[in-house]
Amino acid sequence: MPSEARVIKFTYEELMTALFRHSRRGGGLDQPGMPTKVELFQEGKISARLHVSNQDPVTFDAAQIAAALILLCFRQKIPLPKNAKKSIHVESNNVVLSLKSGDGPPPKMPS
Repeated sequence: MPSEARVIKFTYEELMTALFRHSRRGGGLDQPGMPTKVELFQEGKISARLHVSNQDPVTFDAAQIAAALILLCFRQKIPLPKNAKKSIHVESNNVVLSLKSGDGPPPKMPS
């Protein structure tokens, strides 16, 4: 069976937008405000902290970050294979959503 591997790179601004929308949708933010900064942490697993004006920062784990990026792809009409294995990692100044589907050996991902 053929396999497919894709990577989608997101800038910090795109990540901030995705987390802000995800947080507004999921009720993580208490009051209206504008996102001001996002911080990424790689201690063990990836996490992010979103700073929004007039309130305490909101922290996201890797699964929540992936969900926010998938929702952003959906809103921007970027097709994603439903059954693909999805993972995230940080590369240079980008957050990368990796997708792999099929049974073949995992291909080497480009840098």
